[in-house]
Amino acid sequence: MSTSSFETSRIVRAVSSRWQRWQRASYYKRLSVSEAFSDIYRTNAWGSSEDRPFCSGDGSIREEAVGPYCAMIRDFIAGNNIRRVVDLGCGDFAVGSRFIGPAVHYVGVDVVPDLIRYNQEHFGAPGVEFRCINIIDDDQLPHGDLCLVRQVLQHLSNAQILKTLKSLRRYRYVIATEHVYAGAGLRRNRDKPQGPGTRIPRRSGVFLESSPFNCPAKLVLEVGQRGRIGTACLQDHGDGARHGIDRIRID
Repeated sequence: MSTSSFETSRIVRAVSSRWQRWQRASYYKRLSVSEAFSDIYRTNAWGSSEDRPFCSGDGSIREEAVGPYCAMIRDFIAGNNIRRVVDLGCGDFAVGSRFIGPAVHYVGVDVVPDLIRYNQEHFGAPGVEFRCINIIDDDQLPHGDLCLVRQVLQHLSNAQILKTLKSLRRYRYVIATEHVYAGAGLRRNRDKPQGPGTRIPRRSGVFLESSPFNCPAKLVLEVGQRGRIGTACLQDHGDGARHGIDRIRID
């Protein structure tokens, strides 16, 4: 193949890939939140599992990311006298099942009715329950001491994230985790429509400390996995005043 033919082929592939991404983004943008994420699970957009009908993707499976996170959550629960945990965007419960304990009441929340029905039937127990709620528009979120939002905001638009953050003010502690781009040309918080993808292909990610979210943050711990996964802890201490976000760096 000549140099000119190779270059033409490369350009065609790039244009085709961009067109397909645009088509997919336009499709999900037209759907309601429940319809969009139900479609993601129905089409196995995040992968599939041999032993269960729902899969929340690599972010819920890879030990190098999940292991340190669950250990940190268990320590946080023990160290802060947490009695009730609300897990927003609980997904397939692969992560939540690893840090729950008999002394803590766990409430898993997701917007996909079939997923929540399955979780409740197979994992529901005394102290473990699942509820179908749209965390963006529903201001009736379950009460709790600690709210977890793990790799959820990255699939939402900036406007949806802002609405969700306002709803989280009711919680004393909020721990959020995001998978972000780590490389040259980083542009924080580039907007995207709701959907299965993240901002990483656009050299971006959700950085809660930056505009338009503007939550003060201190980077403490992070794990590298085709980008970087940072965990942020927003603490209220029950006095109504924000004391910042600690982004947790896991090495």
